[in-house]
Amino acid sequence: MAQKPTYQELEQQVKDLEKYRDMHGLLRLMADNVPDMIWAKDIEDKYLFANQAICDKLLHSDSTSEPVGKTDMFFARRERESGFDHTFGEICVNSDAVVKKNNRPGRFLEDGLVRGRYLALDVHKAPFYNEKGEMIGTVGCGRDVTQELEMNRRLKESEERFREIIEDVSEIGIQGYDENRRVTFWNKASETIYGYSEAEAHGQALEDLIIPDVMKDDVIRLHRLWLEKGEKIPAGELVLINKYGQDVHVFSSHVMHETAAGQ
Repeated sequence: MAQKPTYQELEQQVKDLEKYRDMHGLLRLMADNVPDMIWAKDIEDKYLFANQAICDKLLHSDSTSEPVGKTDMFFARRERESGFDHTFGEICVNSDAVVKKNNRPGRFLEDGLVRGRYLALDVHKAPFYNEKGEMIGTVGCGRDVTQELEMNRRLKESEERFREIIEDVSEIGIQGYDENRRVTFWNKASETIYGYSEAEAHGQALEDLIIPDVMKDDVIRLHRLWLEKGEKIPAGELVLINKYGQDVHVFSSHVMHETAAGQ
């Protein structure tokens, strides 16, 4: 016959339970205060946990407890039945299935319409194991990257328009090069002036193409000062060389272009 717990043991159990509840509440508060979406699903893709962000931004759930035991399809169907245009995840790979099949973490771009507005998520998912090492589902987090994707799209369109414009400039040679002076852009006029095709010039160091030997050290030094100290290379008339070693008289001017990453 099992011995009844003593008063001290019961008191300790109550304290342990209160401590567990406090820790559970703290973890819930932490998850609900981050802007990223956090969730866990069982092996049948039913929610075990959903933080406030995913309830607000994707599921449109009234509470964080409502998703438990339900799938994404439940909420998608409810949105459509309520008259909302909801296509999120329809054309995406079934990332839950991929993670479970591969038994390893994965990263996915998941997107679509949520209440008629485009939403894109940078999603990380991983298998969810119990203390025995058995897979019991998946865990995931998603970050809203809708604005970043739109900015990248606009930047790409702007760069394409700029490239089209400078490609059409027939008398001004325009070259682009990176921080190591390797050619990244070479317009038609540059092909005419210097004799190198765009394919020949691309990826080559500028000083190996059009800079005379006596100027190479100065060009490299001035370029380094511009990058490291912000001392812009002065504009002026120069005598460079073409593909055939012939002098080319030009007026040279430089503009630094920084990428979104600050390079």
